[in-house]
Amino acid sequence: MRILYVTVGDASNPGSRYRVYAHLPFLRSLGYEVSVLSPLRRRPGRAGSRLWRVLDLLRAAARAGSADLVVLYRVTLPRPFDRLLRRRARVLVFEYDDAIWLPAPAEPQDAATAARYEANFAATLAVADFVVAGNEMLAARAADVLAEVVPTAVDVARFTPATTAGSRPGFVVGWVGTAENQLEWRRLAPAFRAVVEARPEVRLKVVSDRPPADLGLPVEFERWSLAREAAALDDFDVGIMPLDDTPWNRGKCSIKALQCMAMARPAVLSPVGMNRDVVRAGADGYFAGSSEEWVAHLLELAADRRLTAALGCSARDRVAASFSLEAVAPRLEAALRRAVGR
Repeated sequence: MRILYVTVGDASNPGSRYRVYAHLPFLRSLGYEVSVLSPLRRRPGRAGSRLWRVLDLLRAAARAGSADLVVLYRVTLPRPFDRLLRRRARVLVFEYDDAIWLPAPAEPQDAATAARYEANFAATLAVADFVVAGNEMLAARAADVLAEVVPTAVDVARFTPATTAGSRPGFVVGWVGTAENQLEWRRLAPAFRAVVEARPEVRLKVVSDRPPADLGLPVEFERWSLAREAAALDDFDVGIMPLDDTPWNRGKCSIKALQCMAMARPAVLSPVGMNRDVVRAGADGYFAGSSEEWVAHLLELAADRRLTAALGCSARDRVAASFSLEAVAPRLEAALRRAVGR
């Protein structure tokens, strides 16, 4: 079977890397002929972006007829490209791992922008034969289309810990994410201050594309790089994923938490969206829904290093069993077979 992936970005794009490129070796090992069509270039902001988008969609339409299955990864189809791809593709699969019917928080939030996102998403759903969604909440958005939930997978061979959580002097509470999402943890600055005042050995480490603003906290910054994506997390003793309960955040697929857990680090998460399905509270991490709970759980882990290590080991086992490439790739392949044989 010939599969054509049309993606929102090349392998430098995190979503494309985790949800498309990571699965190519497995699919090809089963005899599938898989090709990937990524954008001609990174779109240069608003100026000229529509032209590049049109060119990308025309390229996709030209290639679609030679494939048995076309998968649109996070690519939505404005009119008239929805009808054009529908005519060209034998089987059309729409895959998404965020609430992409909404503008991302860093994008304009005006009514016209929101309406455009919703319309393009709805048009793509209307012509799709099948949906692959990153979590249950996202799949529910495709109620009128056959859908399969396939979580984002972590390569546990690559994300392998070199140290044990809680085994070194000091105690590092770690967060990883883009600068536009730093506000999520910065809102918890008073809780982190309370933790540091109670246990001065605790420090916060932020792995991001830009340094955080000075919040009067002992913060260590490391600029994110693909080469140190796993090694940077090995410096953590616990990983955190605070999220506001918003429609956009409910669509997230918890990949940052899963990365930390794969590194045998317990996770403390906001009980928002898929986070609830990732952590088993008290077994491999905790949920924190208030400042008081954040303080209590972080202090407990900082005080009890054996508990931190034990929860970390359980967290890695959890990822290996349910969210590793070995566990998820067969689910993806089964979903694609189901799409063709629907």
